[in-house]
Amino acid sequence: MFKAAKNVEAIVLKENSYFLPTMTMMVDALSTMSSLKLLKFQYWNVGFEINFSGTLAKLSNELGYLVWEKYPFECLPPSFEPDKLVELILPHSNIKQLWEGTKPLRNLRRLDLSGSKNLIKMPYIGDALYLEGLDLKGCIQLEDIGLSIVLSQKLTYLNLRNCKSLIKLPRFGEDLILKNLDLEGCQKLRHIDPSIGLLKKLGRLNLTNCKNLVSFPNSILRLNSLECLDLSGCSKLYNSQLLYELRDAEQLKKIDIDGAPIHFQSTSSYSRVRKKSVSWLMPSSPIFPWMRQLDLSFCNLVEIPDAIGIICFLERLDLSGNNFATLPNLKKLSKLVCLKLQHCKRLKYLPDLPSRTDQPWEKWSSVEEDEYGLGLNIFNCPELVERDCCTNNCFSWMMQIVQLFTAISFLHHPSGHLKPQWVPFISSIIPGSEMPRWFDEQHLGMGNVINIDRSHFMQLDDNWIGIACCVIFVVHKERRMPPPDMEQRKKERPSLYIPVLFREDLVTDESDHLWLFYYPRSHFDVSNFDELKVESRFRDLYGQDLDVEVKKYAYRWVYKHDLEPSLRTGIRKRKRGTDYEDVIKDVPSSSSFTNDVFLSFRGEDTRYSFTGNLCRALHDSEIHTFVDDEELQRGDEIMSELEKKIENSRFFIIVLSQNYASSSFCLNVLAYILECVKRKRLLVLPIFYKVDPSNIRYHRGSFGEALANHETKFKAKMDGLEHNMEKLEKWKMALHETANISGYHFKQGDGYEYEFITRIVELVSSKIKQDAFHVGDYPVGLESYSEAFNYDVFLSFRGSDTLHGFTGYLYKALHDIGIHTFIDEDLKRGEEITQEIVQAIEESRIAIIVLSINYASSSFCLDELATILDCLKRKRLLVLPVFYNVDHSQVRLQEGSYGEALVKHEESLKHSMEKLEKWKMALHQVANLSDFKIKHGARYEYDFIGEIVEWVSSKINPAHYPVGLRSKVLEVRKLLDVGRDDGVYRLGIHGIDGVGKSTLAREVYNKISDHFDASCFIENVREKSKKHGLRHLQNIILSKILGEKDITSAQQVSSKVQRHRLQQKKVLMVLDDVDKPEKLQEVTGKLAWFGPGSKVIITTQDKQLLTSYDVNRTYEVKKLNTDDALQLLKWKAFKMHYFDPRYEKLLNRAVTYASSLPLTLEILASNLFGKSVKEWKSTLEEFERSLKRPIKMILKVIFDSLKEKEKNVLLDIACCFKGYELTEVQNILHAHYGHCMKYYIDVLVDKSLVYISHGTEPCNDTITMHDMIAEEIVQQESMTKPGERRRLWSLEDVREVLGYNTATSKIEIICLDYPIFDEEEIVQWDGTAFQNMQNLKTLIIKNGNFSKGPEYLPNSLRVFEWWGYPSHCLPSDFHPKELAICKLPCSRISTTELTNLLTKFVNVKRLKFSSEKV
Repeated sequence: MFKAAKNVEAIVLKENSYFLPTMTMMVDALSTMSSLKLLKFQYWNVGFEINFSGTLAKLSNELGYLVWEKYPFECLPPSFEPDKLVELILPHSNIKQLWEGTKPLRNLRRLDLSGSKNLIKMPYIGDALYLEGLDLKGCIQLEDIGLSIVLSQKLTYLNLRNCKSLIKLPRFGEDLILKNLDLEGCQKLRHIDPSIGLLKKLGRLNLTNCKNLVSFPNSILRLNSLECLDLSGCSKLYNSQLLYELRDAEQLKKIDIDGAPIHFQSTSSYSRVRKKSVSWLMPSSPIFPWMRQLDLSFCNLVEIPDAIGIICFLERLDLSGNNFATLPNLKKLSKLVCLKLQHCKRLKYLPDLPSRTDQPWEKWSSVEEDEYGLGLNIFNCPELVERDCCTNNCFSWMMQIVQLFTAISFLHHPSGHLKPQWVPFISSIIPGSEMPRWFDEQHLGMGNVINIDRSHFMQLDDNWIGIACCVIFVVHKERRMPPPDMEQRKKERPSLYIPVLFREDLVTDESDHLWLFYYPRSHFDVSNFDELKVESRFRDLYGQDLDVEVKKYAYRWVYKHDLEPSLRTGIRKRKRGTDYEDVIKDVPSSSSFTNDVFLSFRGEDTRYSFTGNLCRALHDSEIHTFVDDEELQRGDEIMSELEKKIENSRFFIIVLSQNYASSSFCLNVLAYILECVKRKRLLVLPIFYKVDPSNIRYHRGSFGEALANHETKFKAKMDGLEHNMEKLEKWKMALHETANISGYHFKQGDGYEYEFITRIVELVSSKIKQDAFHVGDYPVGLESYSEAFNYDVFLSFRGSDTLHGFTGYLYKALHDIGIHTFIDEDLKRGEEITQEIVQAIEESRIAIIVLSINYASSSFCLDELATILDCLKRKRLLVLPVFYNVDHSQVRLQEGSYGEALVKHEESLKHSMEKLEKWKMALHQVANLSDFKIKHGARYEYDFIGEIVEWVSSKINPAHYPVGLRSKVLEVRKLLDVGRDDGVYRLGIHGIDGVGKSTLAREVYNKISDHFDASCFIENVREKSKKHGLRHLQNIILSKILGEKDITSAQQVSSKVQRHRLQQKKVLMVLDDVDKPEKLQEVTGKLAWFGPGSKVIITTQDKQLLTSYDVNRTYEVKKLNTDDALQLLKWKAFKMHYFDPRYEKLLNRAVTYASSLPLTLEILASNLFGKSVKEWKSTLEEFERSLKRPIKMILKVIFDSLKEKEKNVLLDIACCFKGYELTEVQNILHAHYGHCMKYYIDVLVDKSLVYISHGTEPCNDTITMHDMIAEEIVQQESMTKPGERRRLWSLEDVREVLGYNTATSKIEIICLDYPIFDEEEIVQWDGTAFQNMQNLKTLIIKNGNFSKGPEYLPNSLRVFEWWGYPSHCLPSDFHPKELAICKLPCSRISTTELTNLLTKFVNVKRLKFSSEKV
């Protein structure tokens, strides 16, 4: 066909109407075209064929583009030099190997050999340094793609789909920028090289139907660029921690694990988990911030973690085909538009669907990918209850989606014309036989076709936007429907058929189902048809139509005005350069309600106590509250009058007490309240009053007993049994839903009830007094009232195995370092776990589970284990399993003694198999957690115990900011050279204030102190030396090192005995915050005092001090780098690793403003926590405008924002009680203010203004604050003259006030700690200075030597503590009625006076005397 033409530069051949279906072409002439630069033979028509004949001996070396579909030869001409080739496209070719050896490929950008079924070997393409895309899809004989492709550093796309013979992948290099890797259908691929984790740009990884893939390197799961991961059909994959390991994949938008049951590797085979529990697929912590699609269908999940409910950008969620009974709350998934729950055969309750639907992404890929539309699919779920409620919820949610997309269309087209691609097909299928009332007119069905009246359409105006339909149908699975008769349809009146086709996996059981769908106007044009018909068709696996019977149907034309509320308030128009605003929905104003609050409670439990007091407090705050007192007569059923009261209330408070569920009346009220909440979007606040929310959620304890009693009564009556059992299920669901709503939990001993009630009233008041506020996020999301942990560690163990051995030693080791540990030493345990044990688990920070040989033989232990893992999910309890002389695989796979024990339990639990399954799942789950494995004879047990204690200690007493600390600790340890014992070494740690010197020193001390014979950490050397003198510090150090309490002078070191004892000890000493060289010299003495290998660490701001003291090894603590500073700020400001991306720029501004100083960052983050983007901006702008130092400005703003009581407590601690024991401060403040102040201390801790330093026992915890913070706060109190202040603490100020009698009635606290070295100095005064202090409530004087006793003490005193009280008696007119604490140690009080005081101080709670005469 071609004639010889040297000058031809381009040939392009495509099929068209001029060509015959088959043609023949001679290719010999191509060999003579030496100038050819473009050769393109491309055709897509299936019926079009070109037969090439002749010989291709040569191709032009000038070719830049070679595109030849179905290339007929087995290789390219040997003489061809592709140096100038940019694209080589040979799809569906006959190529076996492109060429032998190497060829120059310096310009090659794209190589496509897809569909080349004979390709057996890839050539060396290492010279193709600019190759961007390589497509080998369908090369079914290719076993190895070679190593050379990884040399192409520009490669971004690699398609190996359906390379069925491919055995392995090459090792990837870190310079490769591959973004898309498609391995779908690579059925012989078993492993993936871990180097894939070096692909830092990888965004999409497709492993669909890699049926022999058994492992999956964790390095993939830490790629933070990964956006899409598809593992559907990987039926041998065994990574049990799959999604947990994906915590670093912050950009992940889509996960598909459809039908890929997770497997676990066994020593002999792979164990399928189709019949086992898989609930640990995701952690409970928030992850995948950008996830948009998640497919976990047919993964046999028995529990769905709460973390799914907070993936805030999730659009599509497929959980079909799993075995869970309930779902977490989905209210916060405001972008969710597609939820699939079909074939979940144990599902009982439909989850709370999003109460609002936000603006999705503009480029909505999900809509285009889903051929079945958006909405909810929930069928073949036989155990589902409350189906009517399910219908209402589904319809409401679906119409929100309709409103959303319609609104978006109008926003994009202000003229009102819709844009078709913005309004997708929206459809939901759910079980049910009752249509929503919104559909006015119902019709009987005929066959599988819905007839829509065309005549009505003729009367529609131009404002109609779509049609909504509701169909009641049933699918007959065993019957087939013939295909539609097209000839018959031609004879009918002109009709528009809209076919809706469903796959086989959507075929339901043969029961009535409801099909709701919405067709937008843009999807059809009825103007040319007389009739409009919708045809529903279900197909089996063979493509045959199943018989679908439409029983009833209804439809409604949808107009613009039907959606106007959404268009007006649902979405606001976008401003240029900003995101869409959040959707705000108004709550009806108070004018439409007669009650602000409705109180539901169990009268006999709380009417005359808690609920009565709460009602009174609400009334006093002018909150109109309905409480069913004596107004309405109660029975089993609620009356219409009470229903009206519920309907006319804005806010519901439900007081769930011990006997709440025993009242059918209360349960009916609760169910009706939740129905109103869902219908009208009102607020509900549950109060868990001395009951555990988990007992309500899982129907345990008194709630389980009450429900069982109701069931017994219903069955005994028999009359109306079916109705009553439906009611019982409704009650159970109501309790379950209520327990999942965040509320207030009040436990016995938590504090005063009136404080708790005050918080409730404040919250209610803040909600109902707002003109308009958002109420969509039900559950309400209130903070929990649960207080601090009672135990640091809970020990779970088999008593007969380890109590008197390993576990006993572990308990002692934990106890010895002050870790408060719960241990149940009762070996005669019963079968059931006690409430005391459950409460101890709930109130512990860490659970250590000692899994020994007979652990599983105890049902008590297994119940403990299940309870612990339940807390792990709900409360982020830390769990540490210890495998004591058992292999963790035996626990995971339930083999050996664990398998035998479970078999025995199975025999005794024939009627409670659910408990057995729960135990098995708990054992399986705990075996996959991080652990300590103790094998007999491997090491000394005390070594393992030491490691466990160190791990626990690091969790209980973490540094204030662990971010970036690890590398610093390693550097300091290297400088200390801990293992070297040839001398005594000093190390100086220096840096600016607030950079973290003390934190670093404390962390190093905790890490290495057990390597020394003795150790001591002296905090705040500067402050303590000023207060008590250097001699006091010397005594402390010697006491700690020598282990003696009676050392009174450092001069004892000069004695040979003391010096000899010190020289025998390898000592670690840390002196924190030293400011003068002479202090170092006097406190630490000479290096020769200490034994070889001793280390002395000094922290200071003054580097020159270290030089003058001859400290030749120094370490400078520098500011955090930007990444670490951002990490610290994120964690402190959001309390989680995920954050809204709108904060990104603000975070960088905040780091810059804080100069990367940890202390400043912590304070700033605490101030910004919980604030909106707008509030962040205004706060940072205010800070940046100020000329003050950042720490000063931040502290000022925080201090000003505190409530009055919070300010007072902060000032009290900063001025008077810094460094005191926490319990002592709490007692003093409780007495001073008249009520418990623990809540306010917790607030200050949360704001990083104060912190708790944990001691060896919980009672030794101290409360303190950073010096910089203390100095700034103290200035707030130091602006006035001493006599006019509220607090006095400075020695000079107290001397002035007492010596010159300048006191006023403003003084409320005097807290004076005289320096010990000044104890011989006599304070001269006349004893009358207290006469002017009529409001003095707290008087604390320590170590002072006064010339005489007081002649007057104010009767307002509540705390009276005077060490060495200088008189034999108290003033005769001293009658303090509110005195709660009286301590007079080392006083001169006589026995007679003591007797008088015991009768006088009737309200004193703490009384302490030690006298010379008593």
